[in-house]
Amino acid sequence: MALRSETSADPANYTGPLTLWRILIIALCVLLNICDGLDTAATGLAAPLLIKHAGWSFKEAGLLLSANSVGLVLGALVVAPLADRVGRRPMVLACIWGSAIAMLAIAFGPPFALLLILRVVTGTTIGAAIPSLTVTAVEVAGGARGNLALACVHLGFAGGAAIAAVVGASAARAGDWQYIFLVAGAITAGVAILATIFFPESPSYLIARRPVGALNRVNRIRRRYGDAPLDEMPPQIMPDSKAPIALNRLLGHGYLATTLLLWFACFARFCVSYFLASWRSTMLVSAGMSVAAANLSGLASSLSSALGVLTMGAISTLMPPARLTCIAFFFCSVTLLCFGLVHDPFWMIVTSSINQFTVEMTFTGVIICAARFYPADIRLTGVAWVTGVGRIGAIVGPYTGGVLMSMAIDRGHYVAIYAALAMLGAVAVGVVAKMNRPMAAA
Repeated sequence: MALRSETSADPANYTGPLTLWRILIIALCVLLNICDGLDTAATGLAAPLLIKHAGWSFKEAGLLLSANSVGLVLGALVVAPLADRVGRRPMVLACIWGSAIAMLAIAFGPPFALLLILRVVTGTTIGAAIPSLTVTAVEVAGGARGNLALACVHLGFAGGAAIAAVVGASAARAGDWQYIFLVAGAITAGVAILATIFFPESPSYLIARRPVGALNRVNRIRRRYGDAPLDEMPPQIMPDSKAPIALNRLLGHGYLATTLLLWFACFARFCVSYFLASWRSTMLVSAGMSVAAANLSGLASSLSSALGVLTMGAISTLMPPARLTCIAFFFCSVTLLCFGLVHDPFWMIVTSSINQFTVEMTFTGVIICAARFYPADIRLTGVAWVTGVGRIGAIVGPYTGGVLMSMAIDRGHYVAIYAALAMLGAVAVGVVAKMNRPMAAA
């Protein structure tokens, strides 16, 4: 195969054709994110079995559900940035193997305290791995195709949740919650083996950090991708390890209101999404559906999530993303109210699936708004912190739901609380759009 030259050594600037190897690496990133979706959904599917067969209370199950989200926040805000120092390959491999080992350990039914620790560990590995996977996919695809690659990685998460729904249905028939984690851990371990063999280091990391043998490693990767080797390393731009984090800019004059409102909007999204994802099966079982059928209903929600991501991406090219995000939040609130009012399991599945569609639209929309409303020099930090702070909602949402359900409150009443939160999310994005009117109209 003929080797090609490029105008830039920066992988993100690559505009040549996609070779088979590049496609395989993007597919591997999708597989790795499928494992993340599988792991995240596992506890929500195990919850009704833990309550029914293991005698757990709603509060205990809610605490377990929130433990995973604590790890997601820690992974996104604390661990993920270390990839810029140690490399993306070591970070991804450490995360995927850590997740596999932790899930297999959970399958052996450890004591409650250890179970909580293991869920924090799995959450941390997911939160830390996702940024490296997304950046790798963008760099490998190159140019505008990086957006499509990023969407594919995002859809992998929904695919993992769909697989978890099938596994959860099988586990429900046997009444064995540990089976869910056993299968999830085995699948993750298999993908970890593939990642160990094939997942590459980022050439941009090697060029920036210059470890021993960096040029040879860069050229080995470039040859594998079908690109011409470099005769010498391009000029090095040393990262300033003493540079303060851009958080002071995000919270400084001119961006404080925008930052806080976007944080709240993302918090509302995660709070609603993780509440419904964590307790949907349990609420369906309470409405008279079997545990197996309730877990299998997660397939409909996973499909809705994927459609929501694609819809936001397509329609946001035709109308301002901020306005579309407000509309999505509004319908998220309405469908939640409908979910709380209906009692037939079939209509509960329909309304929750439509709600999942709108929820994924809101998340994609908030990230697009963050990318548009922050200037280039703080954009990455802005998007990262919107996502990381928003994940606190993934902690609050499931646990609060468990507390409310343990109080025997009518479903329509406590679901209305989350519907009100979604409506406030619409208001928050609307205010941000008004404050940043030129950007919002773009």
